[in-house]
Amino acid sequence: MLIRSDLKKILRLDTILSYDDKMILAKRRFNAERRFSALEACAQLCALHVRKRCEFGRHAFLLSFLAVRPLPPKVLNGMGGFKGRLNGISQRAFSYDVKFKLESTAVIQIKLNIGTSGYGKMFEREKLRPYYQQLFDSLCHCNIEK
Repeated sequence: MLIRSDLKKILRLDTILSYDDKMILAKRRFNAERRFSALEACAQLCALHVRKRCEFGRHAFLLSFLAVRPLPPKVLNGMGGFKGRLNGISQRAFSYDVKFKLESTAVIQIKLNIGTSGYGKMFEREKLRPYYQQLFDSLCHCNIEK
């Protein structure tokens, strides 16, 4: 099976504006992108927050979207703002409420879960830990039009 998203790059966030233990804010400029880009950005936002909370010592991944209301527009244009709020933590999973606002659209509310696992053969610690730490740091120091 061949799946193509036609994405030029995988990263769906432009900058992290602020964060603490329970919240993360970010922005992304969309340029005629399909709606799944906003959902992917929400998942990446929360997974990066989890990695930071775990001091980049665990792999983080999307477990599930529980709710998306209303759906984002079919085509996304303009600056989008994201606010992820941590709602709950279990031993290996984190629950988030995310608000996504695109210029001239209603706020989209998303509930999602992020899972974690230890690094191993599939997810190599020596490669992924410094990669995500550097990515997080660079997103925190990235200036875009606000």
